[in-house]
Order: sequence, then structure tokens, then C-alpha cells
Amino acid sequence: MGIWIGGEILFWQLGLLGAPAAVLESWFQAADTLEVEAVGTVDSCESTSYGTKLILRDTSVSWNGQVREPGGILVYLREEVKGKIGNKICVAGDLSLFEEAGNPGQFDARSYYRSKSISCQLWGDRWQWVSREVQVIREFLAEMRRRGMENLRLAAEGEDLGVLAAVFLGDTSELPEDTRALYQEGGISHILAVSGLHVSLLGMGIFRLLRRLPFPRCVPEVLSGLVMAGYVVVTGASVSSRRALILFLVMLLARGLGRSYDMLSAVGLAGLLILVSQPLELFQASFQLSFGSVAALGVLMPELEQWLRPRHSWEKALASSVCAVMGTLPLGAWHFYEVSVSGIWLNPLVLPLASLLLLSAALAAAVTGIWPFLGSFFAGTGHYILKLYRILCKLGGFSVTVGQPRAWELAAYYGCLLLAVLAARRWRKRRQAREAEEGKRFLPGRWLSLAAAVLAGFGAMFPLPTSSLTVVSLDVGQGDCTFLELPGGEAWLIDGGSSDVEQVGSGRIAPFLQWKGVRRLEGVVLSHSDADHTNGIQEILEGELVPVGCLVLPRATAGWEEWAALRMAAEERSVPVYTMAAGEAFQRGAVSFTCLYPAGTAEGEDTNSLSLTLLVEWEAFSGLFPGDLGTEQELLFAGQWQPVSLLKVGHHGSRSSSGPAFLEALSPQAAVISCGADNAYGHPHPETLERLEQGGSRVYRTDRQGAVRFRMRKGRMIVDTFR
Repeated sequence: MGIWIGGEILFWQLGLLGAPAAVLESWFQAADTLEVEAVGTVDSCESTSYGTKLILRDTSVSWNGQVREPGGILVYLREEVKGKIGNKICVAGDLSLFEEAGNPGQFDARSYYRSKSISCQLWGDRWQWVSREVQVIREFLAEMRRRGMENLRLAAEGEDLGVLAAVFLGDTSELPEDTRALYQEGGISHILAVSGLHVSLLGMGIFRLLRRLPFPRCVPEVLSGLVMAGYVVVTGASVSSRRALILFLVMLLARGLGRSYDMLSAVGLAGLLILVSQPLELFQASFQLSFGSVAALGVLMPELEQWLRPRHSWEKALASSVCAVMGTLPLGAWHFYEVSVSGIWLNPLVLPLASLLLLSAALAAAVTGIWPFLGSFFAGTGHYILKLYRILCKLGGFSVTVGQPRAWELAAYYGCLLLAVLAARRWRKRRQAREAEEGKRFLPGRWLSLAAAVLAGFGAMFPLPTSSLTVVSLDVGQGDCTFLELPGGEAWLIDGGSSDVEQVGSGRIAPFLQWKGVRRLEGVVLSHSDADHTNGIQEILEGELVPVGCLVLPRATAGWEEWAALRMAAEERSVPVYTMAAGEAFQRGAVSFTCLYPAGTAEGEDTNSLSLTLLVEWEAFSGLFPGDLGTEQELLFAGQWQPVSLLKVGHHGSRSSSGPAFLEALSPQAAVISCGADNAYGHPHPETLERLEQGGSRVYRTDRQGAVRFRMRKGRMIVDTFR
């Protein structure tokens, strides 16, 4: 059995890097939450709708007489606490680890917070101050951030507030999700973060202003460096802003020493300094995209300028946009599973106004508390810029879901890009020699060749259609969801819901489909109407997260009231609803879907007893998906029992499902149980597990192993687990 990492190399698992959460993981062997007492120094304090969120550093945690020091802890208090940076606090409450991803595409909170040196989260019940010592400079900067946010709330509202706060303060708490999605689709989402662009614009603006004043030599460099260092701290010190700050400081140092500034050397130094303090940042999207874009500009731009010989500023802007997009294209697909084609032409239109947008946000944050009218005027300037951005994104924004490329595809892409640079450099030297010899310039199809290269890069990101059947049982907690990719790439789902995971559709099912590169679900088969099998599908329909071709319901219960909400959601989006009954089948290429139970006129006491039981067959593979069918109903179609390759164990492995005679007849090579960790129902039941093991089946569980993938290759079934 392989271990399905899902695209992430976790160095701490190999023992190469220490992970702070590992200090406490042995405590969580017996329980998911522990009642502990933690003491730490306040690193940040933020008021939220449910109380206060604190980040504590230099912590010590006590549990059952044991004391450990896990580093950083995220603390939630259910009341308003006026903490200051440097205060020491003691908090008692329930400690837990961050959620670990169970499916490809799912946000891995544990990995993300580890990269920030935060090991776990604590929901505090009781707290008291240990000391009120304050780190004066950092608290002053934090207060500036709070006041800036209060001023922006007075000067703007809605989308304007969210974008202006994100642009100037790095605060995305007020940013509407649809605005974020619109900018991402347009390929200009970097505008919404305090990135290298913002630090460079502000830093150079302040430096040039100070140079005009009668300061002694080197004073403008020192003052502008200190101001920008403070600004980066105020905005939260993101990776991109720290990278830009280091580049800015190196540039100032080179200028003060009278030395030349080399961008690639400065980028290497910035990366080294950031990774020394937080090594796991290397695996985060922010680090890779930030450094990837700058490295691409440093490597590709000189060659592209020599190739294109741009004469106008718009040509240079377009060339730099092409460099940034081509350098980060596979990284964007790796982390976000989509590529934005429109970033190439929208960025040259958007970036010239970025400095004015940043200035309007900065002035609104600075003066609104003193002159509200003037603050509203500055925010109004930003409003019209944002209105233009929205129009440009709606008219020219375009992104395509491509799924996550494989590691070798990334290596091949960058290898080809490097070869193209070397070939262009060699060809350029020959061209220059020929021009010198013949006394004329040769510019053969310069923009046409560039367009061809860009199209080739985008084309390389699209996945090739599969030639076999793939079945994936997703980890949706206490629920069911099975994904099928048919030969040729057609995608289907069997069920999709959960009783213990909120927003399972947008949080687990849709991200997996994006990771897989699914742009359309051809159909969804629903075994019965219980929420733990359907609420994720309803969420996908209502949110229009993924286009759905059709729904297939069991005919015996299709008219029941329990289906009303789902039917309404399908009807509003023109999704046809079909029904199936025992003995009916449909074909999708070489794959057949056959309903074994129930008959169209069957009656039962509850929805579980009338679960649509589906047999999926392709070449040597056969899989049975019985929903929540009980042992009594299994006997009703005993005449159609046959050996199968895969059994999705009924009713999450409950005692009242998967009877001995049923399992003996099916003799599944592999059996997968979809259930939630430590669920209240005790699923899977020990007797069911014993029956499966006695039958010789390999048993897989989503609560322990995450998503389980079954692939057919040369007549053999290969099984991989995500964890």
C-alpha cells in the first residue's frame, strides 16, 4: 500500500526539520482535546466577533503534572481582553491540534500554522495576567494598525473597506469573498496583499522624499529603512512584505556603500534569512509565489528585453507581466489548481494605478480620525480605482481549473523554461553577430513567438485524459462521498454529505474536485436523502461551486418530502433529476452503472432501508455502493450477489450492515469505510471489522487514512491512502 502525500513533501516526517506540534503530539494519543494550563507572552491581540484571539509565544503547557514548551499557541477567549504585546498571561482551557487535511485540495491548517511556528489552539475558560510588561515599540506599531483600521471603517464600507484595508494594512477580515474570487480569476489577487509591490512603492516614495530634504549623507537611507521596517511590522510581516523589505534594505545599503545592486543576489539573501527563522515557509504558497515571481523577473526579463527590444513603456510592462506569469504559472496551478490567463493583459492595466490606490488607502487611514471629510475624499479616490478594477476583471478576467500538476510536470516545465532561456541567449548572440555583419536589425515575429511560448506554457498545465477508472472515497467525516473518474475524464459522485463537518461541500468536496481538475460533474448518484449523504451536494448546487450535469435518485423515495430542498436547488439551476430502480442500468462509455436495489414500488420504514444500491463495472473491476443499507435489505437481492473488487461498506461500518452471508458472497478484495474520527455512533463496529477481516478483505478507513484512492492498472487494483 502506497502513502498518498497529495503533493506535499513534509520534511518534519523525515526528521530533517523540527516541527513545534511534535512536542505535544504524544499527549493526544488518547483524546482529541486536553484540559491544560498554558503560560505565554502575548505576541498579538485581536478582537473578534466571538471574543479575543491571542497568539502566545515562549509558552509552557501543563497537563497531568507534565510540562512542555511547544513554542507558539493560538488562544481564543470568549470575552473581550485588552492585552498588549509583551504581557504574560496564564490561560486554562481545552487544547487541541489544528485540523489535518484528509483529502487532496483540502486546506491543511496544521501544516499552515506549523510554518508560522504555532503548534496548537487553546479555547480558554479561565485566564489571569502573570505580568503586564509591554514591548513598547511593537505595541505602538500594533496600536497604529488598530487606529488605521478604525479610520478606514469610518471612511469606507463594503468592498471598498475590505480592499483598502487589505492593500494598506494587510487586514483581510473585511474583504468580501466574491471580491477575492473576482481578483483571483483576473490574475490580480496580489493587489489584495501587502506585497513587494506595495513595499517598493512606499519605500521608494519615502526615500525620494527624504532625499529632497537637507539631510546629511546616508540619513535618508537610514530613516526610510526604519520607516519601512515599522510598516512591515504594522501590516503583519507577510512573507512577500519581508522579502520586499530585505530587497529594499539591500538596495539602500548598496547605495550607501557605493556598490552595485544585484537583484538575484538580494533575493537569495532574503530567502535564506526568512527560511532560517521559519524553515517550513518553504512549502507555503506565499513564499513560493513571492520568490518565484521575483526570480522570474531577474532571470527571464533581461533575455526577453533583448529578444523583444521594447521601445515603449507599455511593451516593457507587458513583457514584465509575461515574465511573472510564466515564472509562477505551475506554482499557481500547484497551490490553487487553476491558471489565470488574463493576468498577462490585466496587470499592465492595473499596476499603473496601484500606487494611487495605495496612497488613497494610506491617507484615508491617516487623516480620517482628525478630518473625516478629507478621509472620505481620499477613500472616494480609491473607490473609483476599485470600480475600474472590477470592470476590468469582469470584462477581461479568465481562469481555468486545471488541477494540481504532478511533481515531474513541474520539473519538466521549469527544465524546458531554462532550456528556452539558454537557447534564446545563444540565438541572440548569433543574431547580434549577423546584424553587425549586415548592418540591419532582425526582429522575426518577436511578439508572435512570445505568444506561442505563452500558449505552450498554459497548454502544458492541462491534464491529459485518463485511460482507466479511478475511484476515491473522500474523507468527509461522519458521512459518505465517493468520486469516480471514468476513462476519458468524465467525473461522477456517489453521495456527498456529512453530519459532523460544517460546509463539507465547499470545504472538502469542491476543493478535491478542483485539485483533480474537474470543471464539470457529469452526474451525482444519491443513495438516500439523509443529510450525511446529501448536504454537501446541496451546497455545491446552491453555491454553484461546480456545474452538475444531473442528479440520480432512488425511484422508491424520489417523491418523499425529504428530497424537496435538493430538488428545488436542482430545478433553479436547470439540473435534470432522474430516478433508478432495481434492474435498471445506464452506460457511460465502457463503464456500466446498475441498480440492484430497491424496486420502484419498494416500501420501507426509513430512508436507510431504501438506499439505492449501485454496482459499477469496468473491465476487470466491479464496485458495490450500498449507501446505508441494513442486513435485512441485503438479503432482498441475494440473487444478484457476486464477487466484487471493492465494497463501500454500508452504513459507515455499523453493526446492522454488511452481514456474514453478504460478505461471504461478495468476497471483496478491498473494503472502504467512510466515517468520522471518534464519532458518537461508534462506527465502525468491531463485529463488522471482524467479519471483513475474516473474509480476507483489506480494510481502509477514511477517519484514519484520509481519502482512499483505488486505481486499475493492467488488470490490477492499486490502492493509495492520503495519510
